[in-house]
Amino acid sequence: MKKTLALVLCMLFVSAFAVNKASAGSNTLYFFAGGVNVLTEPDITDMGEIEVAEFGPAFGVQYMANIVPMFGIGIDGMYNMFGGKEYTVGADSLEFKPTIGTVMLVAKLSPFPVLLIRPYAMAGIGWNFLRITMEGTIGGTSFSESEDSNGYVICIGAGADIVLGNLIIGAEGRWHQAAVNFDDDVTEDDINYYSILAKVGFKFGN
Repeated sequence: MKKTLALVLCMLFVSAFAVNKASAGSNTLYFFAGGVNVLTEPDITDMGEIEVAEFGPAFGVQYMANIVPMFGIGIDGMYNMFGGKEYTVGADSLEFKPTIGTVMLVAKLSPFPVLLIRPYAMAGIGWNFLRITMEGTIGGTSFSESEDSNGYVICIGAGADIVLGNLIIGAEGRWHQAAVNFDDDVTEDDINYYSILAKVGFKFGN
């Protein structure tokens, strides 16, 4: 009985290994959804750092190509909608509504490419597009205006994939640093933020 049970477990392990083994030449399309929050904020007023963002939703898509079973490179696009920060003094109010989009070249290292649950590390570099919309009422008059910025973005993160044949589910945490350079030269600074993401992927190719 013990020998039979050991043989069955061995066969199941070999079968799982064969089904889930990563291979060079395979490609995966991932979809992300989760949350984003700011760590350090840029000085957008030239009057010292003030808070302009809070926790908000984040969405993204990524195409990843496996070069070897442990390593892949790909293209990653994310859209982050920070929660707005509002300030009120009497009847006057001012609300900041930041959003930031990124396009990055990303690399992913999975040291255990044959496991069902595969931890990994990732890093990326690319370009960011930041918009901060300011809305409010001063002296009974409403106003709305936006400031746009773009510059480099870098990212490092870690996560885990659960590989179910050609379907992959998982979670990922990221830290980003994005350059802030508004056209009016009010500031040349950066914003640091983190995101926590759930994801689903569809593998195709080899």
